[in-house]
Amino acid sequence: NLTRYKSVLLSQSQQLRAKLAIFKTSIQHDLEQYTKQTDTGISSEKMLKTWQENEKKVDEFMEVAD
Repeated sequence: NLTRYKSVLLSQSQQLRAKLAIFKTSIQHDLEQYTKQTDTGISSEKMLKTWQENEKKVDEFMEVAD
């Protein structure tokens, strides 16, 4: 029974790591696109700050996971 729980926990941990990696890639892409479009005058400091904060949180979660 304990082995089963260990297996489930490991699986969930791997799924979470994969989701965090995808989320981080998505944030990085969004930041790149945001940087490109700021040249045309479209910008939002609030949105930029949120992306940067979320990127930092993902990094912190990934550190804890390691």
